[in-house]
Amino acid sequence: LTGLLCLGLGQAVRYGVMDLVGRVRPPYGDWEALASGWSYPSGHTTTSALTAGLLITALWLRAPHGRGALTLLVACWGAEVGLTRIFLGMHWFTDVLGGWLFAAGWLALFLTAAARWLPADIRPGADVRPGAPEPGSGRAP
Repeated sequence: LTGLLCLGLGQAVRYGVMDLVGRVRPPYGDWEALASGWSYPSGHTTTSALTAGLLITALWLRAPHGRGALTLLVACWGAEVGLTRIFLGMHWFTDVLGGWLFAAGWLALFLTAAARWLPADIRPGADVRPGAPEPGSGRAP
């Protein structure tokens, strides 16, 4: 649920940034597919980078083995989506770079807030036994 909230709110903020910047796309004759809306930041790039970041976070928090290879695979997928936007002629390189940077910043902000405000019993590494003290409370079990 937290991941979906991060992705949904990130998209809402991205649309606001797109309307605020209002950057036009590269010339239509260069396109290999159809596109609509403003160009900066790239929507496909932002969405794939946010999704990849959330998947990588989940892997590092929950997967005990084999997460390195999966992390690399997911990161390559996220980067590849952005690069295809340039290859298809639908975005400038800076649109894609902006999408990656927006996603990185949004993930950092959202994950920091989640780590601070999520209840201790659902945070990774928390002791979830009934009556167990919260991590960092200083009380012995």
